[in-house]
Amino acid sequence: MSIILKRVKSHLIFNVIFAVSVFILNYFTNLVRPPPVALLSACSTALGLLLVFRTTAAYERWCAGYRCVRETKAHLQQLRRLARLWMTEEDLEWMDGQLATFPAYLGTFLGGGVGARGKSWAMLSELERDPREILVTFGEGVYKHLSSGSGSKGSAMQDRMQGHITGALASIEEMAQIVTVPVSREYSRHTSRFLTVYLLILPFALVELNSLMPLAVMVIAWALLSIEEIGHTLEDPFNSPTQPLNVQAYLEQPLGYEPLMQAQRPFEVLEPKEPREPKEPKDRKEAKERKEQKEQKEQKDPPEANIPTSNEQDANVTTVTDQTAQAGGTEDIPTP
Repeated sequence: MSIILKRVKSHLIFNVIFAVSVFILNYFTNLVRPPPVALLSACSTALGLLLVFRTTAAYERWCAGYRCVRETKAHLQQLRRLARLWMTEEDLEWMDGQLATFPAYLGTFLGGGVGARGKSWAMLSELERDPREILVTFGEGVYKHLSSGSGSKGSAMQDRMQGHITGALASIEEMAQIVTVPVSREYSRHTSRFLTVYLLILPFALVELNSLMPLAVMVIAWALLSIEEIGHTLEDPFNSPTQPLNVQAYLEQPLGYEPLMQAQRPFEVLEPKEPREPKEPKDRKEAKERKEQKEQKEQKDPPEANIPTSNEQDANVTTVTDQTAQAGGTEDIPTP
């Protein structure tokens, strides 16, 4: 049995019993007459609009809660990424200690813990801490670590980190508002009362179905009551009995560039990867290969030594004879 069916079971049983009673009354007395069709049609249109608006408002709150959780995780991821660029190892360890327990405290805060249901600070236990206080303390620590001797660049980086802290705080405030401020109670109560009246009129409108009337009433009542109950369950996405948003699990799951790890596991500082060498264009690469092949070929086959011809040898002998005569030498020059 689904959770929604369990929650509407008592109302559904009441409507079925009432439909069976109307059928038995009509079976023995034949005094039951159906109401005008126009009246039932008008009530059906009004009830449909009420249920659509109620469910749409609840679904928008559920989407807003999911968006806030996603934005909070993105802000914290960017905080850790920027901190790696400017903080020392000791400062990073301090930051990891501050953020390691943040998901657990935020889940407690939204699940009815500190501040979520009007709980006063005097009732805080040792295991409870306001997640907004964690971010405020973290912002003060960032100011102390980056304001001393960092120059203009450090001031710019500090401004960026403080901006992400402010964004995370704004998301937490919006999530707290979703938990503490419900949909207008007058609207919900009017929708529930109108639906009750409609389901009480329905057996008289379907009395002509005879023995099938209780079954038809049960199916229609199940559909309408379930739609209304879905709106109630989606109203508070962090404490929904059907599909709650587990904030702690979402912030700790290993997704995204920089996941927030579980509190019992320390943060690991990843070593920066070496940059890859840029790839050369295809035509330049082919030209380089041809040049290397040509050089290798020249090394394997060196050029042959030039052997002088007979004319070149005679010219060389004549040049040497002239030089010797000028020097006054009497040495005979051997003829080759």
